[in-house]
Amino acid sequence: MSTTTPGHRPQDGRQSPPVLWTLRNHCTRIERHLILALRKLARGSEDSADAGRTLAALRISPEGIWAFAKLSRLLAEATRGLTLYGPASPFVSMDELSVLATLHRLSLDRAPPPGAATSGLDRTSLLHAFFQCAQAMNQASISVGPRQFIAARQRRLEAEPLVIGASSSYRRHPARVARLRQISPSIRRITLAGDALHGLPVTRAAQWIKLFLPNDSDPHGAVGRAYTVRRHRPAAGEIDVDVVLHEAAGPLSQWAGGTARTGDAVQIAGPRGGHDIEARHAWMVLAGDASAMPAMASLIEHAPESTPIRVLLTLPSQDDEHVLPHRANVSVTSALARPGDDGGLLALLAGQSLPGSQPGLVWIAAEAAVAQKARRYLAMHACGGRIKSHDVGYWKHGTRDHKDVAAG
Repeated sequence: MSTTTPGHRPQDGRQSPPVLWTLRNHCTRIERHLILALRKLARGSEDSADAGRTLAALRISPEGIWAFAKLSRLLAEATRGLTLYGPASPFVSMDELSVLATLHRLSLDRAPPPGAATSGLDRTSLLHAFFQCAQAMNQASISVGPRQFIAARQRRLEAEPLVIGASSSYRRHPARVARLRQISPSIRRITLAGDALHGLPVTRAAQWIKLFLPNDSDPHGAVGRAYTVRRHRPAAGEIDVDVVLHEAAGPLSQWAGGTARTGDAVQIAGPRGGHDIEARHAWMVLAGDASAMPAMASLIEHAPESTPIRVLLTLPSQDDEHVLPHRANVSVTSALARPGDDGGLLALLAGQSLPGSQPGLVWIAAEAAVAQKARRYLAMHACGGRIKSHDVGYWKHGTRDHKDVAAG
């Protein structure tokens, strides 16, 4: 197989035909399975379940499978020109080989860099997704070999220096509690103020910040939790975060639900994550428990008022429902349920007829196990290729500060 770079011009000036690299000659069996899974994840919900089975067969954990789903989405968003061939293609693209090279490079690292740029993928969230996938591969005891980065004149991508910097989304900023208000039986709104909040880059729906309480005994051991930015007032240097109060609460939830006082000093980092509302979506379904309501409210406010939105909620109190924006294009169906009850949300989803003839979005956020069951339900019962699904575990029973890579 020739190693001529695609687009290379011979000395006679004629354009050489593109060089095609075959999967069998350039990738191991495991590498072929990884590429196949990424290809299927990029194609939508119908192939996503099959991609999950492919990764599970490699002993990738459920959290690792979610990491690969996150990576597939970020690659599509951050690198519009990325070439992923169809699942049945016997060839492999330069971009796909570069993805394998990046996974190899990051599989050698023990900790994710706080910010990095490599081979044009200058996005912290994208690099973090690569790292999560690489760590999932390490946990499953599978690896990919080093290879040359073909698109860059045979430089080894895994040997490229990672430019480490203090990413603005991870840097902590001082803030203080400006106001506290109980807006529903289960939700308390905390308004934070600070000089750094004037220029906070809140530009997308459902972005989130990490809120830290100071720890006097250990300045580096501050307790932190992620919260959706409900509103941002740049001129005033303020943001609102809505905190859902749980019965079995950690230190930060206990502070937010009872001991927080106006003037309390805190730190924030972010914002991160968020969602872009795609104009092609003719409809949206938002499903989740009370923890999802701040993000749902943000999604509703960012969506066009002409887009029909169905909201499916399981709540500890019916009076929590009024926290959502009231709009003519939004219909809400709610049911009473204890936090983490997996039956309520699935029953609400099962009662929906999704219009697969038009492109739409199904967005789900709940307790991690519930969100995973909802994802499986959609994979089995909503297989229309025009339906895009996004599901994330906002919290997890028995786990403090649960992190789901799908949250961004």
